[in-house]
Order: sequence, then C-alpha cells, then structure tokens
Amino acid sequence: MRSFKINNKISIVAKAEKTRSGFRHRATLMLNGFSVDEVTVPYLNRTWESYEFQTAIRKLINKTNKLNTAEKVTALAKLG
Repeated sequence: MRSFKINNKISIVAKAEKTRSGFRHRATLMLNGFSVDEVTVPYLNRTWESYEFQTAIRKLINKTNKLNTAEKVTALAKLG
C-alpha cells in the first residue's frame, strides 16, 4: 500500500491485490481523511507505468466528481 499526498485536504491511497488470473491496482480518493471515491484496474501481466499505480490514479482523478477542475489539474501535475 502506498499513499500519495496532493495537499492538506486531498490524498490518494493505492494498493495492489492478487486475483485468480493476475492482479489489480485499487486507488482510493481521500478527502479530509475520508474515503470518497475508488477505482480498480485489473491486469493479467505486468504493467508498464512511469511509477507504480499510475494508471489507477489517473483513472481515479479523471473519473471522480468529488474534485473540481483546478484540483484535478493540480493532482495530475503533482503526480506527473
């Protein structure tokens, strides 16, 4: 499990889980310490990402309606 702090209010917790046919990454959006949104990305083989959990985190940020546009831009810029 790994935590990505965006600012004092926003953070993302990501973890990897094994499945019968491969593995999955699960990313959870935390606002003021409370879980408000979550995504899961399944994989059959290894991933090719710039950093671990990149795909799940980007999917979460782009999908959520809990962040405004400025917060999404800030989060994506901070995470790369």
